[in-house]
This record gives sequence, C-alpha cells and structure tokens, in this order.
Amino acid sequence: MLAIPVFRSRVAPVLDWCSKIIIMPEVGVAAAAAREIDVMQVNTFGLMRTLREQGTKTLICGALSPEMLNYGESIGLKIIHGIAGEIEEVLQAYRQGRLDQPRYWLPGCSGQRPHKGRGRYLGKGRHGIASTGERTGTESLSRHLASYQINQADKGYSMRKIAVTSEGPGMDDLVDTRFGRAAGFVVVDLETQETSYIDNGQTQVMAQGAGIRAAELMAGAGVNCVLSGFVGPKAFQALSAAKIRVVQDLEDGITVRQAVERFKKGSVRFADGPNRGAGR
Repeated sequence: MLAIPVFRSRVAPVLDWCSKIIIMPEVGVAAAAAREIDVMQVNTFGLMRTLREQGTKTLICGALSPEMLNYGESIGLKIIHGIAGEIEEVLQAYRQGRLDQPRYWLPGCSGQRPHKGRGRYLGKGRHGIASTGERTGTESLSRHLASYQINQADKGYSMRKIAVTSEGPGMDDLVDTRFGRAAGFVVVDLETQETSYIDNGQTQVMAQGAGIRAAELMAGAGVNCVLSGFVGPKAFQALSAAKIRVVQDLEDGITVRQAVERFKKGSVRFADGPNRGAGR
C-alpha cells in the first residue's frame, strides 16, 4: 500500500501538520479512488503506526521532521520525502520511476538532490535518518533549514513571489497583522509585478490549526516569503519546513503596497523564530 498526505489536490507541504492522507495500492488505482483518512486529531507518531497497521509500505510526502522520518523508517516505512505537485501527477511519476525530476521537488530543495537516487528516498544513515548529500544522520531539521537560509542569503538569493497578509484584495488595502487568521493574502510576483489574492475566509473560522492551514495555502501558491505582523510557532515551523521565509512585526496602519516597497528596498529582516506565543 502507498500513502500520500493531501492538501486540496496536491501533496501536503508538511507531513507533521497535514489534515488528511490517502491510502491506495501501489499499482493500478488512481488517486481519486483512494481511501481517505482524516488525521487532524492524530499525532504524527500515531499516524505512522496506523499506516503500518493498515499495510502501508511506502509514504510519499513533502517536508517532515527528522523525528518523524526516523520513527517511520524504524517501523518499516519507505519514505520518499521532499515531494511537491498535483497528486495524480506525482502518483503517475512514482509508478513510472520519475520522481527524481526537478518538477516534483518541494520548492527550496533543489540544492539537496542526490546524484543517484529513487525519487526523494535518500537512503538511511546509521540511525535510520535520511542523508542528504554530505548531511547525514542526526542533523536536525531546524539546523538544516537555518543552514539553507544562510547559504541562500550569502548567495544573494532573490525571491520571486511574496505574500502579504491583508484586510482586502488590493495593494492599497491595509496589512492584516494576523497570519493564520488574516482576511487574505495579496501575492506579488516581483519579476512581472503581477498581483493576485488568496481569500483566507475558511481558515479564519477554524477552531484550531489556522496558522498551519494558512502555511499550506502559501506553499500551494509557490510563495517564497510571507510578510505579516504576528506568526505563531506552529505556523512558523510549517512555513520554514516548506522553505518559506518570514518577515514579521509589520505594524498596524500600513498598506500592502508600503510593505512590499519595504521588502524591495531591503529594509525588512527575515525572522529566525515566531513572535507569537499562541499559534496564529
């Protein structure tokens, strides 16, 4: 059996915070016919155990913490991680042995591909944790992400697409200082100057998990950086795992346009941790 965490019609960007997962035979069945499991109330360790108990052998996912990777492999799961894309396309690529193509890589992971491998299954280190290039074994996900971000900054890494939490759909609307419960997100392509709007209304009314779901929306939109006021720890972790940088501490009363101009001028700072004790 094969399992894939799902967000809308795509591979969920962060396994640890996904809300549903589909299970199907490894061959011969389309994703649309797969069995769906709601895992919002189940911790990831419990999810891993459930998958094994139901006969799952392979898990295809986006980012996941090293603890989850280590545990999953220790109970016999083959984990292909760092994968992004539409579920049907990813499933077809897996069955055809094509998951090593860059189009299926989670954004921000291009520098961590194996020279030879099977999709994103990178092999086991001594303790069962996947190794990436020269990085092996017990290196934590947070250290890995920090290293990646520093390296990209040193190279003058230019972000193409940013999102600003907003009270409305336009550039002259005010910034919404909440991340998870923002009214929406104005997405700006810095190369083409095109803008689009992502409504966050459904996430706003969630009793819990709003920040995580908002992070999934950002990953699904291909955003490289989020500008907001307050970002909680779970949302920050989900954004970081999806390789999305965070600019926070935007104050009340400024417009989306002003926030974007600050970003273009380099007068903002990337956050290295959340600034909100309660998840938002």
